[in-house]
Amino acid sequence: MRRAFLLLLLTFIFVPLAARAAQPVSRCLCAPAPFDSRWRDADAIFSGTILNVEVQQDRVEHANAELPVKVTVAVEEGFKGPKKGMTFYFFSNMNVATCMGMTFQKGASYLFYAYMRRPETKEAWSFYDFPSDTYDVGGTCGGTLPLADKTAVDELALLHDKEPVTKTTSPVVNNELGFLPLKPAAGD
Repeated sequence: MRRAFLLLLLTFIFVPLAARAAQPVSRCLCAPAPFDSRWRDADAIFSGTILNVEVQQDRVEHANAELPVKVTVAVEEGFKGPKKGMTFYFFSNMNVATCMGMTFQKGASYLFYAYMRRPETKEAWSFYDFPSDTYDVGGTCGGTLPLADKTAVDELALLHDKEPVTKTTSPVVNNELGFLPLKPAAGD
């Protein structure tokens, strides 16, 4: 009887622990920089709706745990860099466990903080070695949020109080729009 009780007790203790240990890590834990830091450091800040999420098959590695994507966005409101009506694209990945990616869905609207990859550095927040002078949103720690998120709503209010910045200090200012990855939206 004592042996059966001990076996039953051990089962109730170790089975839940083993099941918990077998679960994959599903979220990274990070805190985006304070708003003023992101305002200063981001190369582009805007709200918009995702038009397309395209897997970059030529960059897929490691059985695809971190899916590399090109995300195309219709800019709805520009605060720094792109303006309303423009199309903006960036390269990222869909792995949230590493903090370097986000789950992007076509048709979803976000407040975007985008950061340019510099030719002289390998950005710590970029899992893939995407080309220099392209953009990413810095993963889950970069500040990009769904527009429905309360923090995004609060930050939109702060952004509306700022003077819009339509030029960038990046080295890629060689067209009338100010950013190479920007193209006028269809119909403009």
